[in-house]
Amino acid sequence: MLKALMRVRLASLKSWFFGGTRKKKITRGRLIGMSALMLYAFCAIGFLLYSSFVQLATAYRQMGLEWLYFAMFFLLDFGLIFIGSVFTAKAQLFEARDNELLSSMPIPPGYILTSRMLLLWALGLFYGLLAAIPAGLAWCASGPVTAAGLAAFIVIVLLLPAFSLAVSSLLAWLIACAAARTHRKVLLSVVLSLVFLGAYFVVVSRLNSIVSELALRGEQIAQGMGKILPLYWAGLAMGEGSLPHLLGMVLLLTLPLALVWWLLSRNLMRTIAKQKGAARIQYRERRQKPVPPFRALLRREKDRFFSSAAYVLNGGLGAVFSILGGAALVVFSGRVREFVSLLPGMEAYAVPLLIACSCMLASMILVSSASVSIEGVSLWIIQSMPVETKSILQAKALLHILISAPGVLAIWIGTLTVLRPGLDGMALALLIPAAFTVLCSLVGLHANLRHPSLDWVNETQAVKSGVSVFLGMFIPWGILIALGAVYAFLVQSLWLALLLLALGDWLLYRGLLRKGCLLFQEL
Repeated sequence: MLKALMRVRLASLKSWFFGGTRKKKITRGRLIGMSALMLYAFCAIGFLLYSSFVQLATAYRQMGLEWLYFAMFFLLDFGLIFIGSVFTAKAQLFEARDNELLSSMPIPPGYILTSRMLLLWALGLFYGLLAAIPAGLAWCASGPVTAAGLAAFIVIVLLLPAFSLAVSSLLAWLIACAAARTHRKVLLSVVLSLVFLGAYFVVVSRLNSIVSELALRGEQIAQGMGKILPLYWAGLAMGEGSLPHLLGMVLLLTLPLALVWWLLSRNLMRTIAKQKGAARIQYRERRQKPVPPFRALLRREKDRFFSSAAYVLNGGLGAVFSILGGAALVVFSGRVREFVSLLPGMEAYAVPLLIACSCMLASMILVSSASVSIEGVSLWIIQSMPVETKSILQAKALLHILISAPGVLAIWIGTLTVLRPGLDGMALALLIPAAFTVLCSLVGLHANLRHPSLDWVNETQAVKSGVSVFLGMFIPWGILIALGAVYAFLVQSLWLALLLLALGDWLLYRGLLRKGCLLFQEL
């Protein structure tokens, strides 16, 4: 039984990474391409971490604080695994679409939980290797390595995802229980996710200064960390190859997972059942006003978007960045003007650069790239409605534009505050990002119609993976780079860029009403 469940989980993991479906197999070209892309991202992050670990390894070896280096690695690795898997744990354990099917079968809850936890452990190990490989290579490059220390390092790297899984699963269970008691569950998930993302970006932005400070204050940090026994034991086990401390770490890393597994296995079915319910709301009779079909379709798309935390975070996070970017331009307008004045000739290119930044942030909004996939196996419902297919697709494209509009307006207001351009610059600073936003919406919808993912297990798979999400971001990037090259090397005219974008919007919209409608009907 457990073996069969694991085969299903592994197939789901493969589909999640490479975007395959039951109807559309993963081709060799897609497998090679996505693998190369993930390898590139893995190496880029690894190189960044390696440069930081080398500084720490060299400094702490000279101070005789080998254990502190590995204690710092242990802390960082746990943070990467936890941040990367905490919300995936909630989706996999309690919000998977096949939970009802599995719970109706004569399968022990412990088997279901074990299969999902093994998948999450593998995912956590992947995130953990992002830091483990650079840390190990940096330590080997900085001096001699003992066999006992290397063995302890490997054991702890393999078991650390188990401890992170225990913490993330427990937190996911608490969030699921809290969300089941309120109708604001999406808001709760989004706020918590933004808090974690904000903390992550703050740490990454200050990584170089943090590493330098850690390297200079090694002895003071050692005095503080030495009082935290798990970190001290982990450092001694990996730095000096201490067997007693290694055995202690094995117990500390595995025992919490066993306790959490026991707790969740006893409450899994009850928690899953609560996810299908909703908070009690007092019923009030109201008169239902008839609305035109298109407005009803648009409202349906809006409700679907804001009812899914995964959809909001993965599809609309770029809108949050755009609004924050516009607010930053207004708040720090004086500093930005001072920076522009210090660079010779920069004032002539300030408006085009801010327009390009607005377009870049708009390309990170991926609402339309998953608007078809999010329908899932229920796609037949909207296909059977007595409305025109073009109205369905127009509503999906318009929602993307409406989600993007506040960010575009925020950066436009910031541009006017900082640069105070003339009427020509004011018009272009608004029209070009608006036209580019329409282009992003249509490109994403076209991509999703050609590469839908309808047999997803949880919504995260539909909105975060797949070819359509990749194309929905990188095709607009390519178009933006091409327009920048035309402006830099051929004709320095922003009106020409606006004309080209308007032409692209018209061609894509025309194709959506023709070929797009046929593709939607054939799904």
